[in-house]
Amino acid sequence: MHGIQLKQTYRTDKACKNYILLISKEFKTELREQEQRERFISARTDSATDVGVREVYVCFVKDGEAVNAYVGLKSCSNAAL
Repeated sequence: MHGIQLKQTYRTDKACKNYILLISKEFKTELREQEQRERFISARTDSATDVGVREVYVCFVKDGEAVNAYVGLKSCSNAAL
């Protein structure tokens, strides 16, 4: 898309997965550090009623603006499947 030539290292599914996992880990670390600096945060969940997992989000204020950040998925033991 951007005209960048990829080396053989990043052309396999496994290499791509590892690369994405490293990026994800960095984003999670930054979010965790941001959450620890905040005085007030709120958490919320969302999902369909027939799904066994919930999406978890946190909300906090950064530089005077509300930030909603996706945290991850949480399994629900009592979901109606």
